[in-house]
Amino acid sequence: MRKSGTEYIASYLYIYLKEHSDRDHRLTTAQICSFLEENDLPSERRSVYKAVDILRSAGADIRYQRSRNSTGFWLEGRFTPAECLFLKQSAETSYAISPEGTKKLSEKIGSLLSEHQRRMIGMNDIEASKTDNPHVLEYADILITAASRQRIVEFMYYDLTLNRVRTYRGSDRKYRMMPYGVVTDNGRYYCIMYSKEHGSFVNFRIDKMDRLELTGETEQRKPFDLQSHMRSSFRMYHGEAQTVIIRFNINMAQIVLDEFGTDMIITAVDDRSFTAALRTAVTPTLIGWLLQFEDRLTVLSPAETINKLRSVAVRILASYPEEEENNGRQDPGASEDH
Repeated sequence: MRKSGTEYIASYLYIYLKEHSDRDHRLTTAQICSFLEENDLPSERRSVYKAVDILRSAGADIRYQRSRNSTGFWLEGRFTPAECLFLKQSAETSYAISPEGTKKLSEKIGSLLSEHQRRMIGMNDIEASKTDNPHVLEYADILITAASRQRIVEFMYYDLTLNRVRTYRGSDRKYRMMPYGVVTDNGRYYCIMYSKEHGSFVNFRIDKMDRLELTGETEQRKPFDLQSHMRSSFRMYHGEAQTVIIRFNINMAQIVLDEFGTDMIITAVDDRSFTAALRTAVTPTLIGWLLQFEDRLTVLSPAETINKLRSVAVRILASYPEEEENNGRQDPGASEDH
């Protein structure tokens, strides 16, 4: 039985345009009519134009252009290939999303493009370390809902042993807290919650949550500044900031800008070096960053930071003592030649 109805035709046309058309791959009226005919739909040109009008009135960005090389209709996507590539690779390189979740999310992102655009950006997966928790996206939805409705959630929280066995914190008891927000930092996703036990906001990794449930209980929100919390709890050099003056080799310029941004005071520059005043907390992370470039920078102040670097250097030397001289003694593990 032949299907009819312009709205019915429009639904088929939308799917056809979404999958097969883009600015560089336009569909002629003849191609559209042929597609409709294959699906047992009225395929007159007038039916096509009416269906296009319905879709446009519903908000679909259907365009038509006539040119020497290509003439026809296409559906202008809401995302460009580059935007979808960035979204897809962000999902693939995020530790917080399981392999199964990554595959589903990548497929959804790919569905935002035409078949030609998917081939253009390539849909091969990037191999990256992944969590084995398959519920991260599901849990994130629950936590976002709970935060918006001021609802308390219950969950268990675990660590992994070297054998990848889950060990639950708190003697296997469930945590009961209200979420305040879901954020990402360094490839992992966290939920910020208020802990009555600690009297402060606490960050929980979503990929370490288990048996998460949304309760019917509500709680009055406490004053909360997300940006302030992020600065004090997540940034690489979080903590009380102070001014650290460092002399860098001139070839460190791009590295320093990438790490600390442009919000710094450059106090001296010559052909071989520059001196910068950085506002940062002196944390183990900063000390570790400085040590990896030990021959390309010198900390000038404050004395506290210099002393921390010296202490680390002393501990490293103590961990790697020089081998004692043999003094002519034979290695006991060696065999003699006869």
